[in-house]
Amino acid sequence: MCNNPCNYITVTYNGDVANLDKYPDKTEQILVALLEYEERDNQEEYAMMKRRLLAAETELNKQQVRYRLKKLVEDDLVRRDEFTEGNQRITYYGLRLDGRNNAKAARELKNVLGEVPDPVERDHVWEIGMELAAIRAELEADPMEVGSSAFIDAIEILSDRISRIEDELGIE
Repeated sequence: MCNNPCNYITVTYNGDVANLDKYPDKTEQILVALLEYEERDNQEEYAMMKRRLLAAETELNKQQVRYRLKKLVEDDLVRRDEFTEGNQRITYYGLRLDGRNNAKAARELKNVLGEVPDPVERDHVWEIGMELAAIRAELEADPMEVGSSAFIDAIEILSDRISRIEDELGIE
């Protein structure tokens, strides 16, 4: 737990849930950095990063990255592998499936809201999640109906709710 006021988030994606409440502010940045590295490397299975690179890709210093990674590894969201390079043991980190799903959800939340508001209210996250789940269910039921009026109405409802949440949180 962090000693100062922290911004905690709970994220869900594809039905997999990881409660990130026990992590301090900006832990999701590590998950998103690992995800984006995988996508750049185009190798989900074997894309691994060192702590130093994770610190460079996030707003965290090496000690903050180390602490958060330790917790993420303990909770099986991130895997830790050691390799020998020359005479040194080097530690690399990569996402496990639940970590990947949570990274996608965290990134989507930031894309939908433009930022992760401080503080994120649980009700706001659930409201957006429910709307996205309803849209996803409709798409999966009949992907050919994407242009239907019901789909367009669902998108407009989601847009209105996002605007209302932004107004409530003072986000412009």
